[in-house]
Amino acid sequence: MNQQTFSLVFPAGVAEAFLKALCRILQQEGFQEILEAGEVGGIEVRIWQQGNATVTIRFHETDAEETLHITVQDTNGVEWLIAAVKEVVAQILNAVYKSLPPSEHPRLQEAISELCR
Repeated sequence: MNQQTFSLVFPAGVAEAFLKALCRILQQEGFQEILEAGEVGGIEVRIWQQGNATVTIRFHETDAEETLHITVQDTNGVEWLIAAVKEVVAQILNAVYKSLPPSEHPRLQEAISELCR
């Protein structure tokens, strides 16, 4: 059984958007959520499964930060993480782009280009 574990620590408020994106992507890819345990001891747990592949997500938050522990078995966890990052970043950029006057769009595009270097 192939297993990978990723621990991601975010500033407060950021992990929830990432978690929503990741769960949406897993669902789109045919995973079924087989367990969603609300806060038990301050930790939320969600388990997704597709055939033999399993993704377990543990979410813990404090006042200052939020932590996601993602364990994947028999699937490529890096693929899901990258897809979730792309979705969340696209949502943020789209919101900022829409809020700016059109004359400022080139400045945002330049800033995005600088980030990708």
